[in-house]
Amino acid sequence: MFVFEHRLKKRWDLSAEEGWHRADIIAAVRKRGTTLAALGRKTGLSPKSMHWALGKRHPRANLAIAAFLGVDPHEIWPRFFPPTDAPSGGQTSAGASSCLSSDHKAA
Repeated sequence: MFVFEHRLKKRWDLSAEEGWHRADIIAAVRKRGTTLAALGRKTGLSPKSMHWALGKRHPRANLAIAAFLGVDPHEIWPRFFPPTDAPSGGQTSAGASSCLSSDHKAA
C-alpha cells in the first residue's frame, strides 16, 4: 500500500521543478487576448508546434510563448531552460524577440 501511495504522491506532486501546467500556460495566453494558434501564426509556427511546446522542448515556440507572457522561460519550463541572472521579463523578452526575428528572417 505504501508503494502505491508513494507513486501517487510523486505523480501528482507539482513541484517548482516541473514548471507551469499546460492548462495554466493556455489560460495565461487566453487572458492576454489571443490563442496559441494566433501566436504561432505571428511567429511563423504552426498551431501544432505551439501545442507541442506546452510539454516538450521546442525552443522557438517556447521562447515565443515566454516572450508574449513576459515571463522568463525558466519559470515556465525549468527542465528545458537554465535560470537567467536578469530579473523576470527583462532579458527574456529581448532575447526571445531577437531569436524569433532572426529565425523568421532565415526561414
